[in-house]
Amino acid sequence: MNSKDELKIEERPGYLWVTLPDAITMYDNKEIEQKIGNRLRDRKDHVVLDFSHTHAVYSSGLGLMIRIRRFVTERNGTISLVNVPESVLNMFTALNLDKVFHLYKTDVEFEISQDDFIKNKESEDRLGFLFVAKLEQGSFRINISGEMTSDFDLSACRKMRPEAGVSLYLFDLSGLEAVDSTGADLLIDLTKRITAAGGRCRGYGTPGMTLETLTILGADKHLTFFPDEKSAYEGSSPIS
Repeated sequence: MNSKDELKIEERPGYLWVTLPDAITMYDNKEIEQKIGNRLRDRKDHVVLDFSHTHAVYSSGLGLMIRIRRFVTERNGTISLVNVPESVLNMFTALNLDKVFHLYKTDVEFEISQDDFIKNKESEDRLGFLFVAKLEQGSFRINISGEMTSDFDLSACRKMRPEAGVSLYLFDLSGLEAVDSTGADLLIDLTKRITAAGGRCRGYGTPGMTLETLTILGADKHLTFFPDEKSAYEGSSPIS
């Protein structure tokens, strides 16, 4: 196997350094998450995700990074992305993810920044509300993370419209930490618009309490829930 296809995790002074593989897919993102989580456990860690072998980020990789970020910040750690290629950097900036992650073009740039960063470190705030929609291989991948509540600007969800010719909309809800009636109503309105246009809405990875809240509020009328991305994509084994 080519070294670029492998996940590499190593201890460096002050950091857990994770060199990501060439691609992160629906078939391996859970395994990658588990391997990183096993190394973190309950320790306070500063985690660096190294993109030197990674040249494209798909929805599976985005969801993985958001879940790792939550895991790390809950333990008062920090997360940084280094050796980020220009194309990925531009995508993160366009999606406002540069406000969620510390991004560095090179590991040298990262090292230089650390003295000031550590001295002036502000605590990692709540993720807030994050809504990212990307068209990938004929289906729309929608990542909803953080808190979908009236405390935050939810307009990105309100403004999204179905796209002609797209029949499958996959909602990654694995990073959705909280939802209130305002957020649920917006999600229901979006799935109604999609189904009215002939699309199918499938959600996956929804945390237990959030899934229960969404179901009580009626989101399951137009959004079918699945345990993971693979089953959602294939339409197999929905959560009853």
